[in-house]
Amino acid sequence: MKSKTLIYCTHICFWIGYLAIQTWVFSYFLDFHTSLLRGCINGVPLMLLAYTNIWAVNTFFENKKYVLYGLIVLLIMIVVSLIRLYINVTFPSFKTDFGFLEQEESLLIGIILSNILILMFSAFYQILVNRFVKTKQQAFELQAYQEAQLQYLRSQMNPHFLFNTLNNIYSLATVKSDKTAPMVLKLSHLLRYMVYQEDQTLVLLENEIALIQDYIDLYKLKSEDNLNVTMHIHGKIKKQMIEPMILIPIIENSFKHSDLETNANAFIKIDISVEDTSFAFKVSNTKNDALKQKDEVGGIGLNNIKKRLKILNPEHSFILNETETMFVVNLKLKLAHPYHV
Repeated sequence: MKSKTLIYCTHICFWIGYLAIQTWVFSYFLDFHTSLLRGCINGVPLMLLAYTNIWAVNTFFENKKYVLYGLIVLLIMIVVSLIRLYINVTFPSFKTDFGFLEQEESLLIGIILSNILILMFSAFYQILVNRFVKTKQQAFELQAYQEAQLQYLRSQMNPHFLFNTLNNIYSLATVKSDKTAPMVLKLSHLLRYMVYQEDQTLVLLENEIALIQDYIDLYKLKSEDNLNVTMHIHGKIKKQMIEPMILIPIIENSFKHSDLETNANAFIKIDISVEDTSFAFKVSNTKNDALKQKDEVGGIGLNNIKKRLKILNPEHSFILNETETMFVVNLKLKLAHPYHV
């Protein structure tokens, strides 16, 4: 609605400007009222020329039908020139500096030159408008595509996260462990967070870190051993904003591929550093590929993170380093502007 209003205002201002210039020029030769009337009457065929040209640009020129466009422009140019010549000869004659030309010849030259100017201006204007609309439409389509892709990636991520957690709870339920109920409660907290937060464009960083802590607690409840899982936070995380569900799949992947349950020296180390809007997230875990028995249908977590970051945070850095005994993920990105409550 606003763009249409702007276009209408632009057109009105242009024709008012034309009328003012036309009246000013002819006021040197005629009285003001005659000059104003002459400008108004000349404006009607010029409008016909301009808007017919705009229609021809949209219908033929933009569709690469240049011959048809040229013929239509030539035809309307001749018609408008004859109409304007007829109009102008009815007004009182006046002397110009072109003494070597007859009155009608002088008028015709001025008419043709002004017609060409209007043609060029209207064509240039409409081509620019079309390019702007096309660029805006492409941006809208790209945004719609990216939003659809994000929804698809999120729909994959939630079941992946949920299935792994349910597997942990199932393993406890089969042995009727007292830890089953606390794990179910923790899972309900996680699901509530995902339902109410994941569809948000940005969420509080501290909430995402709390989600990580809940996931760690869930995993520790499952195990009978004292697992070596540490998380260190440097800098201020309060009131910082981040894209939702970016960090937890990395944590999930580290637990999934670690050897915590088979290696007494195994560990998972999480380092989080925030400096202004610079965010660094490093996760290191020991592993033993000989014990690898990961689900064949999984493995979508890190790939999804890469795809989502490419859309949401193009300036990010996501580096994976793997050896025979270690797997390290380094993520660096810019946080959104600090959140203001």
